[in-house]
Amino acid sequence: MKSGLLLLSLIISGCFVLVGHGAYIPDSASPNNEEQVDFAPEAIKFSGKNDAWAVANINYEKVIRIDVKKGPNRIFQFKKALALDSCKTNARISAEIYFPQGFSFSNGMHKIPLGIWGGGKGTCISGGCPPSEQDGFSLRLIESEGVAYLYSYDDQRSQEDGQDTVYGRELSSQTPLPTGRWAQVALEVLSGPEPAIKMLLDGQDIYSAPIALLSQNWCIKGPLLTFMWGGNTEDPSQWARKNEKYLIRNYRMTTWQ
Repeated sequence: MKSGLLLLSLIISGCFVLVGHGAYIPDSASPNNEEQVDFAPEAIKFSGKNDAWAVANINYEKVIRIDVKKGPNRIFQFKKALALDSCKTNARISAEIYFPQGFSFSNGMHKIPLGIWGGGKGTCISGGCPPSEQDGFSLRLIESEGVAYLYSYDDQRSQEDGQDTVYGRELSSQTPLPTGRWAQVALEVLSGPEPAIKMLLDGQDIYSAPIALLSQNWCIKGPLLTFMWGGNTEDPSQWARKNEKYLIRNYRMTTWQ
Protein backbone atom coordinates (compact mmCIF):
# COMPACT_ATOMS: atom_id res chain seq x y z
CA MET A 1 0.00 0.00 0.00
CA LYS A 2 1.23 3.51 -0.71
CA SER A 3 1.24 6.40 1.75
CA GLY A 4 -1.81 8.56 1.49
CA LEU A 5 -4.32 5.76 0.88
CA LEU A 6 -7.39 5.62 3.05
CA LEU A 7 -6.83 4.05 6.46
CA LEU A 8 -9.41 1.47 7.41
CA SER A 9 -9.36 -0.23 10.77
CA LEU A 10 -10.99 -3.33 12.17
CA ILE A 11 -10.51 -4.94 15.53
CA ILE A 12 -10.88 -8.70 15.28
CA SER A 13 -10.47 -10.75 18.45
CA GLY A 14 -8.59 -7.87 20.05
CA CYS A 15 -6.08 -7.58 17.19
CA PHE A 16 -5.63 -4.63 14.84
CA VAL A 17 -6.01 -5.20 11.12
CA LEU A 18 -4.90 -2.09 9.20
CA VAL A 19 -5.39 -1.48 5.50
CA GLY A 20 -3.41 1.36 3.95
CA HIS A 21 -1.49 4.13 5.67
CA GLY A 22 -2.18 7.65 6.83
CA ALA A 23 -0.42 10.45 4.97
CA TYR A 24 2.72 11.82 6.64
CA ILE A 25 2.13 15.27 8.07
CA PRO A 26 5.31 17.39 8.26
CA ASP A 27 6.36 19.04 11.50
CA SER A 28 6.01 22.79 11.84
CA ALA A 29 8.80 24.92 10.41
CA SER A 30 12.10 25.24 12.28
CA PRO A 31 15.39 27.06 11.59
CA ASN A 32 17.83 25.82 9.00
CA ASN A 33 20.38 24.81 11.66
CA GLU A 34 18.17 22.01 13.01
CA GLU A 35 19.75 18.68 13.87
CA GLN A 36 17.66 15.59 13.18
CA VAL A 37 17.83 12.74 15.67
CA ASP A 38 16.62 9.26 14.75
CA PHE A 39 15.94 6.36 17.08
CA ALA A 40 14.59 2.95 16.06
CA PRO A 41 11.66 1.54 18.09
CA GLU A 42 13.25 -1.90 18.39
CA ALA A 43 16.31 -0.27 20.01
CA ILE A 44 14.23 1.25 22.81
CA LYS A 45 14.80 -0.88 25.90
CA PHE A 46 13.26 -0.54 29.33
CA SER A 47 14.72 -1.57 32.65
CA GLY A 48 12.66 -4.07 34.62
CA LYS A 49 9.58 -5.91 33.39
CA ASN A 50 7.51 -4.22 30.69
CA ASP A 51 4.07 -5.60 29.92
CA ALA A 52 2.71 -2.99 27.55
CA TRP A 53 5.31 -2.07 24.87
CA ALA A 54 5.81 -4.34 21.86
CA VAL A 55 7.20 -3.94 18.36
CA ALA A 56 4.75 -5.27 15.78
CA ASN A 57 4.79 -5.70 12.02
CA ILE A 58 1.46 -4.72 10.46
CA ASN A 59 1.02 -4.60 6.69
CA TYR A 60 4.83 -4.76 6.30
CA GLU A 61 5.22 -1.71 8.53
CA LYS A 62 7.01 -1.68 11.87
CA VAL A 63 4.93 -0.01 14.59
CA ILE A 64 4.76 0.10 18.38
CA ARG A 65 1.78 -1.63 19.99
CA ILE A 66 0.75 -0.53 23.47
CA ASP A 67 -1.21 -3.23 25.30
CA VAL A 68 -3.34 -1.80 28.09
CA LYS A 69 -4.63 -4.47 30.45
CA LYS A 70 -7.85 -4.30 32.43
CA GLY A 71 -7.03 -3.36 36.00
CA PRO A 72 -3.65 -2.01 37.17
CA ASN A 73 -0.84 -1.55 34.64
CA ARG A 74 2.91 -1.39 35.23
CA ILE A 75 4.65 1.93 34.66
CA PHE A 76 7.55 1.94 32.21
CA GLN A 77 9.84 4.71 31.06
CA PHE A 78 12.60 5.16 28.50
CA LYS A 79 14.95 8.12 28.92
CA LYS A 80 17.86 8.58 26.54
CA ALA A 81 20.63 11.18 26.44
CA LEU A 82 21.42 11.80 22.78
CA ALA A 83 24.94 12.46 21.52
CA LEU A 84 24.28 16.01 20.32
CA ASP A 85 27.20 18.02 18.94
CA SER A 86 26.45 21.09 21.11
CA CYS A 87 23.97 22.47 23.63
CA LYS A 88 20.56 22.79 21.98
CA THR A 89 17.76 24.71 23.70
CA ASN A 90 14.95 24.05 21.21
CA ALA A 91 13.42 20.68 20.44
CA ARG A 92 10.46 18.96 18.83
CA ILE A 93 9.39 15.37 19.23
CA SER A 94 6.56 13.88 17.22
CA ALA A 95 4.89 10.55 16.53
CA GLU A 96 1.79 9.26 14.82
CA ILE A 97 -0.70 7.60 17.16
CA TYR A 98 -3.66 5.36 16.32
CA PHE A 99 -6.49 4.92 18.83
CA PRO A 100 -9.25 2.60 17.51
CA GLN A 101 -12.87 3.67 17.35
CA GLY A 102 -14.50 3.21 20.75
CA PHE A 103 -11.19 3.31 22.63
CA SER A 104 -11.85 3.50 26.37
CA PHE A 105 -9.68 6.44 27.43
CA SER A 106 -8.48 6.95 31.00
CA ASN A 107 -10.80 8.45 33.58
CA GLY A 108 -7.71 9.57 35.49
CA MET A 109 -4.41 10.40 33.78
CA HIS A 110 -2.77 8.33 31.05
CA LYS A 111 0.83 9.12 30.11
CA ILE A 112 1.35 8.35 26.43
CA PRO A 113 4.98 7.51 25.41
CA LEU A 114 5.94 10.87 23.88
CA GLY A 115 8.11 13.47 25.61
CA ILE A 116 11.32 15.51 25.91
CA TRP A 117 13.76 16.01 28.77
CA GLY A 118 16.79 18.20 29.44
CA GLY A 119 19.07 19.54 32.12
CA GLY A 120 21.81 17.82 34.09
CA LYS A 121 21.77 14.10 34.83
CA GLY A 122 17.99 14.13 34.89
CA THR A 123 17.71 12.51 38.31
CA CYS A 124 14.98 14.93 39.42
CA ILE A 125 12.67 15.65 36.48
CA SER A 126 9.64 13.49 37.31
CA GLY A 127 8.26 11.00 39.80
CA GLY A 128 7.20 13.45 42.48
CA CYS A 129 10.49 15.38 42.60
CA PRO A 130 9.97 18.78 44.34
CA PRO A 131 11.00 22.01 42.58
CA SER A 132 13.68 22.68 45.22
CA GLU A 133 15.60 19.58 44.05
CA GLN A 134 14.88 19.87 40.34
CA ASP A 135 17.95 19.38 38.13
CA GLY A 136 16.27 19.53 34.74
CA PHE A 137 12.89 19.60 33.05
CA SER A 138 10.52 17.26 31.25
CA LEU A 139 7.54 17.71 28.96
CA ARG A 140 5.23 14.78 28.17
CA LEU A 141 1.93 13.97 26.48
CA ILE A 142 -0.95 12.78 28.63
CA GLU A 143 -4.68 12.30 28.15
CA SER A 144 -7.67 12.29 30.46
CA GLU A 145 -11.09 11.22 29.14
CA GLY A 146 -9.56 11.46 25.67
CA VAL A 147 -8.49 15.12 25.92
CA ALA A 148 -4.82 15.89 25.13
CA TYR A 149 -2.74 17.54 27.88
CA LEU A 150 0.86 18.61 28.34
CA TYR A 151 2.45 17.30 31.54
CA SER A 152 5.23 19.70 32.45
CA TYR A 153 7.97 19.58 35.09
CA ASP A 154 9.12 23.18 34.83
CA ASP A 155 10.25 26.12 36.97
CA GLN A 156 6.74 27.51 37.26
CA ARG A 157 5.51 24.59 39.38
CA SER A 158 6.62 26.42 42.54
CA GLN A 159 5.11 29.75 41.51
CA GLU A 160 1.42 28.90 41.28
CA ASP A 161 -0.63 28.81 44.48
CA GLY A 162 -2.98 25.87 44.74
CA GLN A 163 -1.17 23.82 42.11
CA ASP A 164 0.38 20.42 42.73
CA THR A 165 4.02 21.50 42.90
CA VAL A 166 5.48 18.09 43.80
CA TYR A 167 4.26 16.53 40.58
CA GLY A 168 4.06 18.08 37.13
CA ARG A 169 1.53 20.60 35.89
CA GLU A 170 -1.35 19.27 33.79
CA LEU A 171 -2.06 21.75 30.98
CA SER A 172 -5.21 20.99 28.98
CA SER A 173 -5.44 21.64 25.25
CA GLN A 174 -9.23 21.15 25.50
CA THR A 175 -8.85 19.12 22.29
CA PRO A 176 -9.89 15.46 22.03
CA LEU A 177 -7.47 12.96 20.52
CA PRO A 178 -8.84 11.46 17.28
CA THR A 179 -9.94 7.83 17.08
CA GLY A 180 -10.20 5.53 14.09
CA ARG A 181 -7.30 7.14 12.21
CA TRP A 182 -3.61 7.96 12.52
CA ALA A 183 -2.97 11.39 14.06
CA GLN A 184 0.37 13.12 14.41
CA VAL A 185 1.09 14.70 17.78
CA ALA A 186 4.13 16.97 18.25
CA LEU A 187 5.53 18.57 21.42
CA GLU A 188 7.88 21.55 21.24
CA VAL A 189 10.21 23.27 23.70
CA LEU A 190 11.18 26.75 22.48
CA SER A 191 13.79 28.94 24.16
CA GLY A 192 14.75 32.54 23.46
CA PRO A 193 13.56 35.82 25.02
CA GLU A 194 10.08 34.33 25.54
CA PRO A 195 10.40 30.58 26.26
CA ALA A 196 7.34 28.56 25.38
CA ILE A 197 5.94 25.06 25.12
CA LYS A 198 3.60 23.91 22.36
CA MET A 199 1.50 20.95 21.34
CA LEU A 200 0.43 20.35 17.75
CA LEU A 201 -2.14 17.92 16.38
CA ASP A 202 -1.88 17.09 12.67
CA GLY A 203 0.26 20.19 12.22
CA GLN A 204 -2.19 22.54 13.95
CA ASP A 205 -1.25 24.37 17.15
CA ILE A 206 -3.67 23.21 19.87
CA TYR A 207 -1.80 24.47 22.94
CA SER A 208 0.84 27.15 23.29
CA ALA A 209 1.99 28.99 26.40
CA PRO A 210 4.93 31.07 27.58
CA ILE A 211 6.79 29.20 30.28
CA ALA A 212 9.95 29.47 32.38
CA LEU A 213 10.97 26.02 31.23
CA LEU A 214 14.59 26.85 30.39
CA SER A 215 15.28 29.64 32.87
CA GLN A 216 18.47 27.88 34.01
CA ASN A 217 19.74 27.52 30.44
CA TRP A 218 19.21 23.78 30.50
CA CYS A 219 20.24 21.94 27.34
CA ILE A 220 17.96 19.50 25.55
CA LYS A 221 19.03 15.92 26.30
CA GLY A 222 16.66 13.63 24.42
CA PRO A 223 13.41 11.67 24.33
CA LEU A 224 11.45 10.71 27.44
CA LEU A 225 8.86 8.01 26.72
CA THR A 226 6.61 7.16 29.66
CA PHE A 227 3.61 4.86 29.89
CA MET A 228 1.40 5.15 32.96
CA TRP A 229 -2.31 4.44 33.22
CA GLY A 230 -4.04 6.38 35.99
CA GLY A 231 -2.57 9.17 38.08
CA ASN A 232 -2.64 6.84 41.09
CA THR A 233 -1.82 3.24 40.17
CA GLU A 234 -3.06 2.03 43.57
CA ASP A 235 -6.52 3.55 43.13
CA PRO A 236 -8.89 1.00 41.49
CA SER A 237 -11.14 3.82 40.27
CA GLN A 238 -8.31 4.89 37.92
CA TRP A 239 -7.43 1.42 36.62
CA ALA A 240 -8.12 0.50 33.00
CA ARG A 241 -11.76 -0.51 32.58
CA LYS A 242 -11.00 -3.14 29.92
CA ASN A 243 -8.21 -4.51 27.73
CA GLU A 244 -7.21 -2.00 25.05
CA LYS A 245 -4.55 -1.62 22.35
CA TYR A 246 -3.22 1.40 20.50
CA LEU A 247 -0.42 1.95 18.00
CA ILE A 248 2.46 4.41 17.61
CA ARG A 249 4.77 4.89 14.61
CA ASN A 250 7.26 7.31 13.04
CA TYR A 251 8.92 8.71 16.14
CA ARG A 252 10.96 11.74 15.14
CA MET A 253 13.00 14.22 17.19
CA THR A 254 14.66 17.43 16.04
CA THR A 255 16.86 19.80 18.04
CA TRP A 256 18.27 23.22 17.18
CA GLN A 257 19.89 26.29 18.75
